[in-house]
Amino acid sequence: MKKQINLLLSLATVGIFAVTGLAVSQQNAQAKSATVKIGTHSVPRDYLNTDTYYKTTKKVSVNAHWFASNKEFSTKLTLPKGTVITGKTQMIQVGKKWKSGLLLNKKNNLRYKYIKSGIDKGYSLAQIDTTNKAAFSKVKTPTFVPTYSHGNLTIGGTSAIGSSSSKSVQFTSDGYVEVHTNTNKSYNALAYYRTPSASVKITKTSVKGSYRYIYTKTKIKGLTTKHVKTTGNYRYRLTLKNQHKPVFLAGDPDNDLQAAYYSLYSLGGKTYFTQIAQEAE
Repeated sequence: MKKQINLLLSLATVGIFAVTGLAVSQQNAQAKSATVKIGTHSVPRDYLNTDTYYKTTKKVSVNAHWFASNKEFSTKLTLPKGTVITGKTQMIQVGKKWKSGLLLNKKNNLRYKYIKSGIDKGYSLAQIDTTNKAAFSKVKTPTFVPTYSHGNLTIGGTSAIGSSSSKSVQFTSDGYVEVHTNTNKSYNALAYYRTPSASVKITKTSVKGSYRYIYTKTKIKGLTTKHVKTTGNYRYRLTLKNQHKPVFLAGDPDNDLQAAYYSLYSLGGKTYFTQIAQEAE
């Protein structure tokens, strides 16, 4: 009897230590997952540029809000069924009431075709929103989007970050490669979103290690691609390579500039950068 009691006590002790060990392990895992390593920096996950992607389940009309100088106004935009767009849930003001909805395209990674009506007139897009959440379903991040990027890349290496640029490339949320040539070298939203010199549909993407191979049916003006097939939808291949050389740019609190992190990529054989994280304000 005494041996049985001792055995039960031993088993109970082991169980307590096992549960305690599991709890500690879970806490450690949670603490570890709260940050990611970027170069030599441990960066909180909420600093990362993580977008949520949605696809329209039907043709839907959304609200676009514009501004230019002292003028602000709204228009309707129509998104066809199957359009992929970034977004997040948020309360939207409708008249004097607030309703649950979606704030869409916050990082301006929708194709130029949908916003050209305002951009061509010199307006800036403030936001797109809708309360018709039923018309959108969550989907995975497209494979052609670089990790922690909004899909926008600017030509140049470390020394070019924060400077004016002559070329930028956008992998749009709805699956196009758009090349923007900023002839006046102004580094602003209107320069970035003026009429692209190329807008080509992505037909396929494959990922192998540090490389993303992006296929199109036609050439992409302004980017070097490889002609791999003479027929079909995968005739040209654009290579995007992560150089794994993260860059940290210190902030300037006096000028309300937050510290930010960037990744360098080779795109068509030339170096580009994209922001992947930014410290909270």
